[in-house]
Amino acid sequence: MCGIYGVLGNVRTENVIEKLKCLEYRGYDSCGLAYVFKNRTIMNKVIGNTDKLRKVIESRSIEMAIGHTRWATHGSVTPINAHPHTSRFKRYHLVHNGVIENYQKLIDAYALTLASETDTEVLVHLLDYFAQENTTLDSIKKVISLVEGNYAVVIMDKSHPHRLYFMKNKSPLLIAQSENMIEIASDQNGFEAYSNVTILNDLDFGYIENQELHLFSNQDKEHETFYKSCESHTIKKSDFYMYDEIIYQSEMLVNLAKQYKSISTNEFEQLLSQAEEIIFVGAGSSFYAANYLKRYYEKNLMKRCFSINASEIEAFNILSSRSIFIFLSQSGETADLMKALSYLKKFKFAIVSLCNNIHSTLCYQSDYVFPLFAGSEIAVASTKAFTAMILVGKILISKSRILDEIPGFSSDINRLVYDSEKLKILAQTVSKYQKVFFLAKGDSYPLALEAALKLREISYITSFAFYSGELKHGSIALIDQNTLTIGFLNDPSEERFIKSNLEETKSRGGTTLLISTYYLSANYLLPKSEISFIIFLQLIAFYTAVELKRNIDQPRNLAKSVTVY
Repeated sequence: MCGIYGVLGNVRTENVIEKLKCLEYRGYDSCGLAYVFKNRTIMNKVIGNTDKLRKVIESRSIEMAIGHTRWATHGSVTPINAHPHTSRFKRYHLVHNGVIENYQKLIDAYALTLASETDTEVLVHLLDYFAQENTTLDSIKKVISLVEGNYAVVIMDKSHPHRLYFMKNKSPLLIAQSENMIEIASDQNGFEAYSNVTILNDLDFGYIENQELHLFSNQDKEHETFYKSCESHTIKKSDFYMYDEIIYQSEMLVNLAKQYKSISTNEFEQLLSQAEEIIFVGAGSSFYAANYLKRYYEKNLMKRCFSINASEIEAFNILSSRSIFIFLSQSGETADLMKALSYLKKFKFAIVSLCNNIHSTLCYQSDYVFPLFAGSEIAVASTKAFTAMILVGKILISKSRILDEIPGFSSDINRLVYDSEKLKILAQTVSKYQKVFFLAKGDSYPLALEAALKLREISYITSFAFYSGELKHGSIALIDQNTLTIGFLNDPSEERFIKSNLEETKSRGGTTLLISTYYLSANYLLPKSEISFIIFLQLIAFYTAVELKRNIDQPRNLAKSVTVY
């Protein structure tokens, strides 16, 4: 998953880099920019993020550019593997998000010689090959007919210095038209406010020129459009987007409650009443939110529910034609979710989506959509979207009760945020250990899974979650003096089990902490709501990563919207 951006209009190079920075959460191990200046194509590529690229780009007024922020899939992180890629005779420059699955077959079939280790470079050389006897547009059509995989591609052609070409399949690509320019990007965060946005369909291709969009399609399908009326990019208020997004949740919940007071859930409840099975689908943090909601719906609806990781959907045994699937997603573009959606649509199952990006492929292809109202999430590690998934999911079947509780949840969040000094001391303890295990039972277990994920995502500490009673069945062999075990205790009926399991780890040389919403002798006493566990686990991961001086908003090896398989 990479950030790609192209622009046609009167802009400055530094403005293009700022647009790339808006897409940087999609990849930041390397980046590059190609632009036309005085009839010359100039290209710069660097290892690292856009701050490094800014240092090597001259400030110039230009009329066309393409840029890229990379998350490596094929080839190591080197300047030559960074995008844009160029053809042998420098006619074409190209940026790409996705994976070309048959790239090696194409290399062999057309005797292509590559300078990089990437699959992307195959595309630019194929264009060069076909353009010897065809127009660029016809060459793109030939490439589309040959390539297998997912791609969003933007191309500059030296022979047409005022035209940007594009092609798209499975990876997201949008085009924005405003008064003075046309932009093309992997998501709307890169666009100017007050733009008319077109969402490209699979197998679309074409070009932009003279402020006009020339769009060709291989499918008889209407294009979704929307008007971007305001900036979607979040302004950083502290040193870290992640911290801003954690503390914003208090305000977010109040806004979420306000929005859902006027959103009817009747049709959704009727759909649930007719279903024999309810299956929640997610990936990463959204999968853990799916685990939580699966339990909540089972208890409240007295119906069998399941949670399934999106990448495993084809291995899941669907036992009833009256099953409904509830997808959870921050971006609405995650490749594993989109593949699962495509698979399920063939069987005509009802698809419901809880999603933060209503202008996404997932939302446009779902039967019912419930927005998360979490706002833009820039930090790679999800926080507010995870919380919103759980709250929206609960509101949909327990509307009046949850809406009444939200002011209290908001206060609980503020209390935890203001208790920063105690949390920092706790995080200093966590940072000293090589391994951290979270123990929980019942409804707290999905939150323990998310706690372990957050900690390892941004601190790089080895961390896992276990059902409290399961640790002794093998995994206790990992306990030593370098291990910290944290127990979550939210239900008095679970007290003797959690405390007993913590004692087992302590007797084997490990250190233990107990976190509880009611037990007065716990190492940390949380406000009495389950939402406080979520905020606690996010803040502890954050402060631990600060203590270890990690790159919190852009952790190594990760990117925000995983749009490749």
